[in-house]
Amino acid sequence: MVIAIYCRKSIYRDTSDSIRNQIDMCKDFIKRCYGDGHTILIYDKDEGISGATTDRPCFQKMMSDIENDIIDMVVCYMIDRISRNIKDFCNIYFMLQEHNCRFVSVKENIDDTTAMGRAMLYICQVFANLERDNIRERIIDNMNHIEQSGYWASGLPPLGYNIAKITEHGKKHTILEIDKETSAIYLHLADLFLNQGKTLFACEKELRSEGIRTKKGAVIDSSRIWKILSNPTYMCADETAYNYFKAAGCNIIHDISLFDGSHAIMVRGRFKKEESKMVLRDKAEWKIYVGMHKPLISSSEWIRMQELFIGNVYSKKKKTGQFGICTGIIKCKCGYSMRSKHDKRHSGYTAYLCTRRENKSRGTCDSKMVKCDIVDNAVIDMLKEISTDRDTLARFIRQSQPKPLYNTKSLKRRLLAIDKQIQKFTLALPDAEGTAAKKYIIQEIDKLDSEKTDINTKLAESSVIDLQAVKQDKHIDELYESIHSLLKEFDTLDTFSKNNMIKSIIKEVVVDGENVTLKL
Repeated sequence: MVIAIYCRKSIYRDTSDSIRNQIDMCKDFIKRCYGDGHTILIYDKDEGISGATTDRPCFQKMMSDIENDIIDMVVCYMIDRISRNIKDFCNIYFMLQEHNCRFVSVKENIDDTTAMGRAMLYICQVFANLERDNIRERIIDNMNHIEQSGYWASGLPPLGYNIAKITEHGKKHTILEIDKETSAIYLHLADLFLNQGKTLFACEKELRSEGIRTKKGAVIDSSRIWKILSNPTYMCADETAYNYFKAAGCNIIHDISLFDGSHAIMVRGRFKKEESKMVLRDKAEWKIYVGMHKPLISSSEWIRMQELFIGNVYSKKKKTGQFGICTGIIKCKCGYSMRSKHDKRHSGYTAYLCTRRENKSRGTCDSKMVKCDIVDNAVIDMLKEISTDRDTLARFIRQSQPKPLYNTKSLKRRLLAIDKQIQKFTLALPDAEGTAAKKYIIQEIDKLDSEKTDINTKLAESSVIDLQAVKQDKHIDELYESIHSLLKEFDTLDTFSKNNMIKSIIKEVVVDGENVTLKL
């Protein structure tokens, strides 16, 4: 069993038990309750850091080892050594449970393998959940009140607006205020799309040629243009808008009498987070309010733009299947993600484009677009090559794995020699009583004990690497099966299925020109 001992003191000069005492008591407990023969990892480098925060380097290292299923049990002197915040502690304990890692507090006699220990921890969890629920309800109630009053709740303002502060009934509130500079960009976009009949891609090209960017210098690409022009925040809140959203099945919070044309629409719940992406919700989940800000476009013009989106080239239905199978895991040599983009110069294929080059200034990355089929074919060829047999795959994966740090045989021999020397010096202590020799014998024993602690730490680190190797063997077997399954079924799969299988096998694909490297 791999057991982690975590110990901490908030400040160096406090009167609590020293780090050394905490370690000794935890070791005594482990030996008394679980016997010898366990791998013990010591996490003791957070001295001087408060338990009010979990942002402690040594603590984070321990949590990372738990997430990697290296540690079977965490032992600490007291619960507050782990955290002084009940909510943080419960979140930590939930994570321990997910990875089948047991928890023990020595002084408080809390052991989650016992009924009483679990009961104490469950009580902590109940109060933490109650605290979280109360906070969540207060936030939701406050958000509802803010938005029903027409104020801006939170977050960055949409293009064309700034955030302004007002005071009403003695309280400060936030509203949106038209920004002359960026509102001109919105009106220009609306004119290009609505009146000049340009596609979203053509609008992007027009803005690029005019050198128009956001205040932060990012390029306004076709994806962002769609988000801007489909946002109801800009439209006039009048009877036409009310009838449109009512027919679409939206939740309209305000009465039709407030849709008098003097203010603009406020919308909540348009997007939801799925995994790492924001996805547009169905209109039935939208909440429509009347905001306190002024509109930039009439309701009829905004509705006409939404109707034009249905037949626009940007429609995702028309682009189904036109993306690279490495989408979502592919990165440029500069470290930024690459996205799949249709190359208008050559019909019939897409290309991977560095998002850093696309959204920042041109000088930040010199990578050019790379055809998807070049990268995708290279990835498949590499998978075929490294999966010819299990040993080839194992060699590929172990190239980036940690090598043994120490010669464990020589360390164990030195440990035995130290034990003999300590025993020899200990037997000599009675004869040295009352002489100057006693002082030097004790010093030698302390030096040997310090070296012994260092050797035990190195042996524990080596044990962790051995455990990682065992887990890695299992990972190699699973990968081997997954790669062969992908290659066997590859020609029969659609693009989405290929992409999902690739992402389950490969952690990262790095592209430098037409050179491709994999990380499994």
